[in-house]
Amino acid sequence: MVGAVSERDGKTKWKVTTAGGNTVSIAEKQVRLVVEPTPTKGVTPASLERAAEECSAAVDELWEMVVDEGELPLAELSELLLGGAGAEQSFATYRLLSSSIYFRLGKSASACSSSFTARQADEVSQLRAQAEAAAAAELQVEELKSRIAAASKPGAPPLDLSSESEAVRGEFAALARLGCRVGAESETGETDRIATALLQKLGRKVT
Repeated sequence: MVGAVSERDGKTKWKVTTAGGNTVSIAEKQVRLVVEPTPTKGVTPASLERAAEECSAAVDELWEMVVDEGELPLAELSELLLGGAGAEQSFATYRLLSSSIYFRLGKSASACSSSFTARQADEVSQLRAQAEAAAAAELQVEELKSRIAAASKPGAPPLDLSSESEAVRGEFAALARLGCRVGAESETGETDRIATALLQKLGRKVT
């Protein structure tokens, strides 16, 4: 959530106006970043959101520049990445780096004094591989959902499980056993787990 801090709300909370114009109360420990508004630019929560969304800066290039520099303040990284450290630039940089595989929050980082440390190359490679694997798995699930949806239409041929991967066939077999099981409870634990995982993956209700 992005918002403009308006005033204190008790000892441990702040009143914040969101980009949608609503006022909410949040705990001080929930605040991740505080940037000072730039009077001449009229910075608003909405403009901060746009700055983060529109920014297409090359974070990987920044990482290559500072990978051996240790912990660096957000302002310095924002200058390197976006050529400035104003409110919108600092927020956009924070958003980009905090969601990137290339950086982690610095040990001394706080809401009012944020900093980041570049990850080492081997860690970046490992995280990249994990992200690619997760993306590939998500794509496979979406494609399976599409095939199931197509097979569910009136007059359409049923889903051809023989053309699915061994893993998918095993998941559907577990689902079938779960639906008509009569065996001992000790024999159903793994079936339950596999079938439940399939239902959750497909966004179906687990009963």
